[in-house]
Amino acid sequence: MRISALLLAAALAVFPLASAHAGYNGPGTPAQTNAYRGGFSGPGAVNVTKAADVEKAYDDALAVLEGNIIEQKGKDHYIFKDASGTVLVKIKQKHFYGASVTPQTRVRLSGEVDKESFERTKVDVKRLEIIQ
Repeated sequence: MRISALLLAAALAVFPLASAHAGYNGPGTPAQTNAYRGGFSGPGAVNVTKAADVEKAYDDALAVLEGNIIEQKGKDHYIFKDASGTVLVKIKQKHFYGASVTPQTRVRLSGEVDKESFERTKVDVKRLEIIQ
């Protein structure tokens, strides 16, 4: 019994509980959240930094975009906009990590370009950060 309680406490510490109101709060349905685990960022880590460059990038190119999510287009699909234009992005609910995001919220999205033969090219987002 004591081990079960310890395992439950450890699981709750590793996977934080999120508010039911967290996620995207703009046109479309709000998303929810979960945790993201970090990775490398440094020289050579990013290939795409503007929405306009996504279409020209190769599949799986690393992308870091800064701008706004302006509309939800499906369960995990959103329209992202920066100074260069717009691009479709896929953001799973766990990547909101508890953040509430509106079209006015400036965000940094990190992920990779996803070129599917029958779908529109998009960025598969692995991390979302709010920029102040």
